[in-house]
Amino acid sequence: MTVQINGHSMRLVCSVMTLMVFAWITPASRADITFGEPDFYAECTPAHFPTRARLFDMDGDGKNDLVLPGRDPLNILNWCSINTDGSAGPMQTVAVDGQVDDAVAADIDGDGAAELTLVIRSYSGRLQVLRRAASGLMVSSAIIPLDREPRSIAKGDFDGDGDIDFAVSCYASEHIAILLNGGTGNFTVSQRIRVDAWSGGVPGPQDVLAGDLNGDGRTDLVVGCMGTRRFDIFFGQAGGSFRAPISWLTPEFPNINKPAVVTFDIGDVDGDGDIDILAPLLSTGAGQPVVIFRNDGAGGFASAVKVGEVSGGYHWGALLADFDGDGDLDAVTSTVLTGNILVWRNDSTAAGLAFAAPISLEYSSFARHFLAVNIDGDCDLDLIEADISGHFALGYRNLQDCGGGAFTATKQPRVKSERTVLATDYALGDSPACVIARQLAGFGADLGALPAAASLVPPPACGPSGGGGRCDEVHANPGCFTTPCCDAVCSVAPDCCIVTWEEVCVDLASTECDGLVCPSYGPCNEVHPDPGCEDPDCCARVTPLDGYCDGATWDWVCVARAAALCGLPPCTITVPAGARANDEACYLHTNDGPNRLGAVSQLLAGHTVAGSCTTGSPRDTDWYTLGGGTGSRVVRLTLDAEFPAELHLMRGPMNGPFETHSIWFGGRCAPMVQNITLTGGPWYAVVTLGMDVGPIRSGQPCTEPDPANPPSPDEPPVLPGFDGTNYWIRHECPSCPPNADLNQDGFVNGADLGILLGEFGVLHPHIGDLNFDGVVNGADLGLLLGLWSQTETL
Repeated sequence: MTVQINGHSMRLVCSVMTLMVFAWITPASRADITFGEPDFYAECTPAHFPTRARLFDMDGDGKNDLVLPGRDPLNILNWCSINTDGSAGPMQTVAVDGQVDDAVAADIDGDGAAELTLVIRSYSGRLQVLRRAASGLMVSSAIIPLDREPRSIAKGDFDGDGDIDFAVSCYASEHIAILLNGGTGNFTVSQRIRVDAWSGGVPGPQDVLAGDLNGDGRTDLVVGCMGTRRFDIFFGQAGGSFRAPISWLTPEFPNINKPAVVTFDIGDVDGDGDIDILAPLLSTGAGQPVVIFRNDGAGGFASAVKVGEVSGGYHWGALLADFDGDGDLDAVTSTVLTGNILVWRNDSTAAGLAFAAPISLEYSSFARHFLAVNIDGDCDLDLIEADISGHFALGYRNLQDCGGGAFTATKQPRVKSERTVLATDYALGDSPACVIARQLAGFGADLGALPAAASLVPPPACGPSGGGGRCDEVHANPGCFTTPCCDAVCSVAPDCCIVTWEEVCVDLASTECDGLVCPSYGPCNEVHPDPGCEDPDCCARVTPLDGYCDGATWDWVCVARAAALCGLPPCTITVPAGARANDEACYLHTNDGPNRLGAVSQLLAGHTVAGSCTTGSPRDTDWYTLGGGTGSRVVRLTLDAEFPAELHLMRGPMNGPFETHSIWFGGRCAPMVQNITLTGGPWYAVVTLGMDVGPIRSGQPCTEPDPANPPSPDEPPVLPGFDGTNYWIRHECPSCPPNADLNQDGFVNGADLGILLGEFGVLHPHIGDLNFDGVVNGADLGLLLGLWSQTETL
């Protein structure tokens, strides 16, 4: 397997990892964990890239089989039996509805028999339920529509009604979908909770795991976010709903800069009775840290302890299991480029966490997922890994001396594969480790060719009125439906618009029409498989704002965006007099909070700030601190924007616990006003582009050239988006001490007096109303004079 990362080409070969020196001393009473050669070998079908290793009785014989969900362009699921001697049976397949990234076994309909629910990774994601037929084999029985590119599923009784519910991480939708079970396997999406919704870049929710993190008896969720380097904690509530996330940033260590979250596992690592997080973090430095996020008993993870570090390769896999039978959880991690599996014995005591130096297993590829299972019938757990680049599963026998039966399977040759992963430049504020993590997460068969677009030559040849058919299908009439695609093809082959739309026209459309989808077949107010929609103006309004609507499929999100935006003209806000300019060049992102160095601007009570937000790489997010304090106060936030806007209210230190308190949606020159009671802090108001159906990351570009990186003379000028980029936000706090430093220079003096007198007598002013009674008058003048020459502290 050849991989390019940051310009370096590397081939995966069998190797022994170079390990960092460990300071721990192995207690004499602790037995080593020892695994044999990987004698269990299950080779997948050639095009199958296994993403997980799961257990389920596929053939109805009462024994668990090994199920290998995977990215497979042929849309098949691989599985094999586990023989009594610990060997793998022949690989078998089941035709499924798409590429399967995960699977979970659970009795979802209450009939006493478990079903297998598959996560179909697709532009239009979905769950597929396999039930046992009379023949004993598993067959498809239900498709549950979901959102964009689901990747992981967790189960639990979220609402306490006795049946199994699901939580699914939807990577491209940037949220966790909560599906409540009606009792017979009829699921309803009850919540879509955005993950790190404040992020300028894509947060990348990859894996979701379920457990009671705070000991309240309800199921909670842990989500790993590769794009923001965070673990998001979703606490369960009565009725099966979940609170907005509280996030924890991965720490940095000496020579380890901004490590990314990849896979993880949860369990009681330190033996104190609560659930901790095992996180092998991915670093672009010399070391790959293994970190335990220790639970404080209430679901807080401020204590992040590095228990080990390896050099060479990039971290990926994670598993917790008791391999030595001493009652505590040992750890397994993997690296890729160069590949290895590391087994870490847990030597923790009451004095603290400690892991022995790891043992290295023979390995030659990319272990994407692990499974702890007794495959040879003795008394200990063995290890199976799903190798996504090698197209196989390997099993390692645990050699603990516990009187088990002999393991007699014959070792089989393993096939190495070649695969290239290309690195891309990372966006402003993004971590290089996050870029590599996302590349590795996307390894394997891609989602397939984009759904065919239905598709400026004047009519009648081109466009909906031209009589032509789809641009991707041969038809007798000249021209095709999608006007710009038709124009592009006919500029190369004029006969396509004069004689007939033949095969050569279809071939040209496949190469010349990327991104040319407006208009396309399908109403703008209905879901349909092709990108774009038939109203050219509405299509052109929505597609620049959402790459899925432009290049993948017209899903429910595109329909919602069309309903909210199409037919409305651009608007212009009036910035209140006295508003302070944000003075942020759109190409600098100087106050993007945790997206970039934690920088924020101050928004004092009684003040208004005018700014602008644009999309790009990443989208702009403007962060304003509202201060803190020990008491409670009621504040009023007012936001007016020319673009579809999100207003986030965040609380806490940015490295965690960082809480999403609220998200409000508005903009388009319709001011939103929110009254909130704030306690403690710090508190932040965040302004960015988005809608209730998801963020807006494109279509509203920064048109100012960056002097440090000027465009080349050959580049065309950047055209502005449909909407304007301006906004203003105001912070009022009637219960706060008066803030008379109106120009924010740190003093109350004649300059502030001049501002106040300029607003004297004004009703509902935007500055100078120090007591928030709706008018600037003598009472405000008295307050200002009483604070004369004092340095502001608010």
